[in-house]
Amino acid sequence: MPTTPFQTPAWRAAAAATGLFVDATVVTDGAGRELVLPALRRRGPMRATASLPLGWGFGGIVAPGGGPTGADVRAVVDELGRRGVRLARLRPPPEQDAAFAGSGVSWSLVRENHSYEIDLRRGREAVSAAFASSVRRAVRKAEKSGVIVERRSDMEAVEEFHRLYRLSVLRWAGETRLPDRVVQVRAMRAEPLGKYRAVLSHMGDDCGVWLAHHAGAVVAALVVLSHGGEHAYWRGAMDVERAGPVRANDLLQVSAIEHARGSGGDRYAMGLTAPGSGLARFKSGFGAELKVSHEYAIEPAWRSLLRESAGQVLVPLRGWASGPAGS
Repeated sequence: MPTTPFQTPAWRAAAAATGLFVDATVVTDGAGRELVLPALRRRGPMRATASLPLGWGFGGIVAPGGGPTGADVRAVVDELGRRGVRLARLRPPPEQDAAFAGSGVSWSLVRENHSYEIDLRRGREAVSAAFASSVRRAVRKAEKSGVIVERRSDMEAVEEFHRLYRLSVLRWAGETRLPDRVVQVRAMRAEPLGKYRAVLSHMGDDCGVWLAHHAGAVVAALVVLSHGGEHAYWRGAMDVERAGPVRANDLLQVSAIEHARGSGGDRYAMGLTAPGSGLARFKSGFGAELKVSHEYAIEPAWRSLLRESAGQVLVPLRGWASGPAGS
């Protein structure tokens, strides 16, 4: 049974509905148990099978009776081979990383990932006590400033989020050395409104759009996906000139975290983030803890050599390729 929103059939259906991906999920038998590798493949030739693609959350293996074992990982990789898959990117959630690392599979590439999450099982008092004093002050300021927060699951809310996302892209463009137009085009290609409409259509109430209102306008928003006990902060955006001074984002996050805990959630995942970054500090302020995991790749030897050669050429250009990032 799927354990995270990203491992559900509804999530893969949403990705396929964008027209960018096909469902490439692998189902095989491991020691008499059904093993499922939720996976997507971007349309077009020579595209990798990914579990899951960047921006679409962690994939990993769904196994009955808990997480997968190293033997389960080998069984799934063997099945990929039988199906002729020669190019794959596997990004298991942190709790599955040990099984992938100890599987004995000869991975062609292993790359470290960093994500942040909050353990909601500690209870209300412990979760709240983990909020930094700066977060507490920010929440009080937001409340005194008249910020009102609501959770919705409708197309109008999705459109409000995307309007704020477009404003955020303009801000991000100014923080890079790339031309504004290049950043905007790339961001809209990666995060079109249709993507969010597809997610809401297939996830329903499990796609919660949190909106912060101030002075008669929506000034900040975030999207939280839910399934079972897992709640995942997927995307956020704001009108920084209007949301920043009243600390609307802090109130949004605290509201979403408390809602997840109050609904019996086990975890509030906050996605991939570079340690030491401003975003990492923001997430840590809510008590989120750093989790280290890895991306595991299967690819032909020639592709690994090509990647290594290209990396040497592109090292001096790092920083030019920065932009809106997904989790």
